[in-house]
Amino acid sequence: MRRGKKKQLNIFSMSALDLFASALGAFILITLILMPYYEAVTKGSPQKAPPVCPDPGKKSSCPLCPVVEKKICPAPLPPSSDREIKDILLMATLEWTQPVDLDLFIYLPGGGKLYYGRLRLPGDRSRFIYHHFGLKNTPKIEAWKYYRPRAGDYRICALLHYARGYVPQDIYFTARLDKPTGALTTGRVNFAYEGEEKCFFRFNISSDYTFKRL
Repeated sequence: MRRGKKKQLNIFSMSALDLFASALGAFILITLILMPYYEAVTKGSPQKAPPVCPDPGKKSSCPLCPVVEKKICPAPLPPSSDREIKDILLMATLEWTQPVDLDLFIYLPGGGKLYYGRLRLPGDRSRFIYHHFGLKNTPKIEAWKYYRPRAGDYRICALLHYARGYVPQDIYFTARLDKPTGALTTGRVNFAYEGEEKCFFRFNISSDYTFKRL
């Protein structure tokens, strides 16, 4: 009986080389077809360098390391001679301690008069704002204010209406006139007799609210 020839497997046979060559050719062909797309992707998305924090003394646009600038409040402007303060608000105060009856009188331009019995005049912005007698040996106060006062001459006075058994020479009061350009004070003022009226502030207000003491 004849034996057949033993088959040998040879990977370098012509058929194997032909198969490898076909596969390599197909790979090269696909690579050539896709090459432009690889270049487009590479050119369209360049790699960015990592951000580097700048020196503290230099301004930087780096979003990860912002330089915070310290805000300094501006200093207040010094008083200027161009901005003149006007006396657009007047406030007079009369204060005494003894349990006697004093009245604060305000004489307005044009002959008007205000006191505790007439707190304001029709159509006028001037008015009394406070009246307090209090207890014995406690401060008694009457106060008056005028916003945007009318132009003209003013008088502020105090009347000893009723001494209530006190010697008039022992009855005293203090008065004060407050205004934007500065306050005026009287110190202690005494009366000579019951029914006496003492005027301690006389002044003029111009149409542009300029104060002038008379």
